[in-house]
Amino acid sequence: MEQADFWVNIHAHQVLNIQSITVLNVYTGAEWDLELSRDFFADDIVFYSVGIHPWNIGKLENQSQTLNQLAAHPKVIAIGECGFDINTLSPLSLQETVFRQHIELSEALHKPLIIHCVRAFNELIRIRKESRSVQPWIVHGFNANETIAHQCLQHNMLLSFGKSLLNENSKAAVVARWIPESEVFLETDDTDLDILLIYKAYASIKQVSVDKLKIIIADNFCKYFKI
Repeated sequence: MEQADFWVNIHAHQVLNIQSITVLNVYTGAEWDLELSRDFFADDIVFYSVGIHPWNIGKLENQSQTLNQLAAHPKVIAIGECGFDINTLSPLSLQETVFRQHIELSEALHKPLIIHCVRAFNELIRIRKESRSVQPWIVHGFNANETIAHQCLQHNMLLSFGKSLLNENSKAAVVARWIPESEVFLETDDTDLDILLIYKAYASIKQVSVDKLKIIIADNFCKYFKI
């Protein structure tokens, strides 16, 4: 198979670079812009992820029903972002219940899981071991320490790096120095940064060319998302 050669932004809340393939998070459990999504559904370079963010659990009626309906759309290629956040008022027990619903949906639809995790990696790794999931789990916006990074990789989770790579002293930058490129995605999340800036930062850390990195990340995308 020929190598892929395109930019990939694995997690974004807006489309800023029309030359990249973007996985746009269009439903977080708090809102759903139907008119906006209709315009984007015709765009070949935009795919979607849908999930209930830990901060938004219970903020909209019929969240699970809406999630299930949206997740089945062929342009939706990932479930999430979803997971754990110690800073929200929702108890971890409720966050776990909602997260397990996302895992079931991911497995049923054969779509990767985009994970939000803030200071709750013990819970995440425990559930990873218990769930026996076969779909890829991608921890987005990773900026935790090396011990956590090793644990994630040990349990077959992928890491996605974003703006933290712009700070060469960040935890993400430290992890990025040694993690295999085959286990990595790149993203802009909710920033207004161009994804190419993230690529350049990561390429500098890895001391590889941006063009080579572009092919590696694109190959990861094709492999794990079966695009």
